[in-house]
Amino acid sequence: MRYTFTAWGHPKITGTHRNTIEFTKAKEMGKEADCIIGVKADFEKELLKNFLQECRAAASPQIKMDLKAGEQREFLYFKPNPVFDDENEIVLRISNFCSKRTLGVQATKSARYLSRAFVSRLSHPEQEIVVTLTGMG
Repeated sequence: MRYTFTAWGHPKITGTHRNTIEFTKAKEMGKEADCIIGVKADFEKELLKNFLQECRAAASPQIKMDLKAGEQREFLYFKPNPVFDDENEIVLRISNFCSKRTLGVQATKSARYLSRAFVSRLSHPEQEIVVTLTGMG
């Protein structure tokens, strides 16, 4: 079980939020959006929901998220949120708080805990970010 999407860097990405990571389909973002680490994300809600259903059916208690920006890589794990249902945003949370924007909870990292070298790459608008989700059985 695997799902991949891409997002892009933005000059206002700071990656300093202590509780969340977010990807958005929006092209622009404000300076206060310190959880956003990728804009212009091309995920498809229905395909992502199907991936989550496959993970549940296979009794995958965790999902691994691999992030690749050029030669920089990061990864984290999270528990899937079965009620995820958002067209425009994906949010991962260290906490257990769920909303329709929440793809996963109990994430092992938030934006603040990504390496600064990785986050630095994300501040360039031409930087493609490849995000791969893998169900862990």
